[in-house]
Amino acid sequence: MRLKPIYILTENLNFFYKINNGLKNKRVQFRILTFWDKIPNIPSVILTTTKESSQIELVNKDINLLEYIEGDDINQYILKVLAVYRLGYQNYDNLIF
Repeated sequence: MRLKPIYILTENLNFFYKINNGLKNKRVQFRILTFWDKIPNIPSVILTTTKESSQIELVNKDINLLEYIEGDDINQYILKVLAVYRLGYQNYDNLIF
């Protein structure tokens, strides 16, 4: 199974710092996008905040947005990202390791 690439698309510096460090610590490869960049038209996962997700226009249904809600536990969000990265996209309500 081929892993979907992960992109971080945010202008929220607090979120970027936390997710950048969290993914680097877990050795997960990702790329950084800005709102001026064209979103790649390939199956992928885009990490962003809930507030910024309304600014993102997706044309490919195989691109999944994982939204971080301000105030949520960033470690839980990183676990969700790892699950998506390793297992493919599923909308998990509960995930037990």
